[in-house]
Amino acid sequence: ATLNETRQISEAIIVGNQDTISSARLDLVGSFSTLAEARGIYDQIRIIDRDGFEVVRVDYDAESGTAFATVSNSFTGDQNYFTDTADNDPGELYISPLDLNREGQPPQIEIAGELGEGAVASNDNLVPVIRYALPLYVLNPRTGQQ
Repeated sequence: ATLNETRQISEAIIVGNQDTISSARLDLVGSFSTLAEARGIYDQIRIIDRDGFEVVRVDYDAESGTAFATVSNSFTGDQNYFTDTADNDPGELYISPLDLNREGQPPQIEIAGELGEGAVASNDNLVPVIRYALPLYVLNPRTGQQ
C-alpha cells in the first residue's frame, strides 16, 4: 500500500466521510492483495483503527496463491500486538514473539487416534505467526493534531 492510500483512509475515518472510506478501502484491498500474492508469505495484512477494530483485511491462501478481502470488523484492541504497537512512536516497528494465531471458534488441539494413543495433531486453525506492525499517525485536517 502506498503512503497516500493509508493517509486517505485515515483522513476519511477522522472526517467520517463514508464514500471516501469505501473508495480508500477498495484501493487498499487491491494494494494489499497484490503485495500478498507477489510475496506469498503474508497470511493476513490489516489496518486496525485506533479503537482496535479491523478497517481493512486481506487474507492470503497459500494453496491457491490468491489473496482475498475479508469483511470482519473484528475487535483486536485487547491483543498484545495492538496495545504494544499503539504505544510505539511514528515509524517504530513492532515485532511480536512467535505464537499461534487462533482463527475460528473455539481454537482446539485435536487428538488424532490414527496416530496412536495420546498422539496430538494441531488443528488447521492453529497457525504459527510472527506479527509485524507499524502505528499510523495522520494529522487531523481540522485540528492539525494526531
